Amino acid sequence: MAADSLILLNVGHWPDEIDVKKLKQICSKVEPIGPDLERFTLADPPRSLYLACSGNPANVAMLTGSIEPTLLHLTTEILSMEFIYLHHRSLEKGENALPRSIEEEVSELALSLIGMI
Repeated sequence: MAADSLILLNVGHWPDEIDVKKLKQICSKVEPIGPDLERFTLADPPRSLYLACSGNPANVAMLTGSIEPTLLHLTTEILSMEFIYLHHRSLEKGENALPRSIEEEVSELALSLIGMI
C-alpha cells in the first residue's frame, strides 16, 4: 500500500455513513482485491482508497446491547490500524495474527476503565 492511500472502515451504526455511491462516481476504477475489500482508484491525482465490508459497519457483529464489548472491539480496531500504519512495510502478505501486545493493551485499558486496576 502506498503512503498516499487511504483505508475506509465503517465502525459506525449505519451502512450509509460512508457514501459508497458517491465514491463510485468520483473514482475511475473499482476492483475487488480480497474478501470484503475493494480498491477504488482516483484518476487525478492517482490515488487508491481501500473500502472494507462494502461500507457496511464492520463492528455490528459485536453489538450485544452492552457497550463494553463494542468499546473493546473498537479499541482493538483502532490499535490494530495504528499497528498496520506503523508496520505495514514489514508485514507478510495475507492474514497476520494480532500481536499479543495489542490484546494486552486493550485488556489493560478495559480493566482500568472499569476500575479494576
